[in-house]
Amino acid sequence: MFFSQILNKQVVCMFEAVQAGTLVGLVLNEKYNKINGFVIEGGERYFLPANKVFVYGDVFLIKNKTVLQVFDNKTNDFIGKNCFLTNGKTIGALMDIDFEPNGKIMDFCFQDCTKTASELLYFNQVGIFQSEKRILKTNIFPRANNQTETDKIMVKTLKEILPVKIETDSQALIGRLVLKDLFGQSNEIIAKKNQIVNQKTIEIVKRHNKINDLFFSVGAK
Repeated sequence: MFFSQILNKQVVCMFEAVQAGTLVGLVLNEKYNKINGFVIEGGERYFLPANKVFVYGDVFLIKNKTVLQVFDNKTNDFIGKNCFLTNGKTIGALMDIDFEPNGKIMDFCFQDCTKTASELLYFNQVGIFQSEKRILKTNIFPRANNQTETDKIMVKTLKEILPVKIETDSQALIGRLVLKDLFGQSNEIIAKKNQIVNQKTIEIVKRHNKINDLFFSVGAK
């Protein structure tokens, strides 16, 4: 199933017999490998948990409007955002998302290729995907007897380096200004824009496994 196949479908409250709104977006989990729920436009934006949908058909059937939650996290608007590889190359704009009926993400679809959920590292204003697992660079060095030997240099990828660096330097975040709201696992704000990071902020962010995101959401001291 593709996101494009369910985009703009009507969401209907079964017990109230009214339309709740239109499906306009997806909310993924922290690992970007499963759908947590859907973004519904119905006068204002709502979050619809995936486990509250009774039927996926011509319309989405839900029990009633009480299962909807007010939603204002714009970072989950995935479609159309530009994506890049960790080697600096451009993939292009994300065109579609392929997922199974149980919500498991299969592929992120671009014009010229697809990428799996395991290759997606970060997604905010842009998407960052892992490039090749390893890059082999071959250099030829002359030897004293005019013979040559091949020296293969293993280059670490960004995914191998960043988590260690960020975790080690987490104390360096103290005193920095938060440039944008940072959301937790249930879409609650765990670090507000213009807030100064302190030790308590770091502890809260770590509990939500968002320390990497905080690193990219603060300015210089």
